[in-house]
Amino acid sequence: VAYIFLAGHRGEFQGNELSSPMIRKSIQRLKAAQLPDGSFGKSEADVDRVSPTVVSILALNATTNPDYSKMLTKAEAWLKNVSDDRLDSTNRFLKLLALNKGVFSSQSAPSVLTLLSDMKTGDSPETQALVLLGSALIRELSETGTGIDKNKIGHLPQWAALTRQAAGKLSEFKSDKNVPGACIVVRILHHCMYAQKRNK
Repeated sequence: VAYIFLAGHRGEFQGNELSSPMIRKSIQRLKAAQLPDGSFGKSEADVDRVSPTVVSILALNATTNPDYSKMLTKAEAWLKNVSDDRLDSTNRFLKLLALNKGVFSSQSAPSVLTLLSDMKTGDSPETQALVLLGSALIRELSETGTGIDKNKIGHLPQWAALTRQAAGKLSEFKSDKNVPGACIVVRILHHCMYAQKRNK
């Protein structure tokens, strides 16, 4: 929730996120939850700690607050040490997302496209939402970055379709009280909103 709030209001905080009681409380929880090895999560299995560690890294990065640099360095080092061979495509996507600070480059785009293709067969609603998020990030990169072959992303949904699908999933996640899923699609809708502003 902290990540979605901070990332959706970029430029407003710039390291001053602790002025918001909600964010302050969320960051305090994060600080208390980091394990000695740098990861986050309650599971003893390190593979099960990938997702909570990724979300924590994204939230801490979104603060742009240098006070969290030690926490971030430790979390990123732990995440880098988790071998991709042990992760499914969804967790590999999440790992790539965190280590790229929530955005992708033209260098990471081919790997992301491969992972999105693999993830389409996933049956969890969160995985399907992550496929849409990855599509939005790659589409955004193709419009604002360089080095993406537009022919390779023709199969990805256009912004209007992404907006429709994300809004539909948000309704589902809200009725199911699925906070992680709702946070993913809210982030997609942020990207759709920025795309609409760019296209104007």
